[in-house]
Amino acid sequence: MDFDEILPFANEMPPTYLITSSGDTLAKKQTIKLYELLKKNGVSCELANYGKEYGETLPHVFSVLQPFEPAGKDAIDKALAASEGMRQSPRGLRLQLPTFGPSGRQLRLNC
Repeated sequence: MDFDEILPFANEMPPTYLITSSGDTLAKKQTIKLYELLKKNGVSCELANYGKEYGETLPHVFSVLQPFEPAGKDAIDKALAASEGMRQSPRGLRLQLPTFGPSGRQLRLNC
């Protein structure tokens, strides 16, 4: 993946929550690279990198494939909590509808 095309929009990116896992052979390196790039460019973001803390190597999209297993449930719960935090403004106001960043436009990335 080439993340260079998002750099011009980094200051408009919403807070971002990324998930990867030890067995994610499709996107682990790209997810970590994206996290580092976003942090470097001032985007508020968090990375949940699941190792073998659940006794197994977790595959790509493990939370979708195994939503009721402990690891999948944990990933979903943490993503939901992150989403709730992202939808609250610094003043404590709650958003009712998702926004597309300060410009009000939706970005479509060719990743």
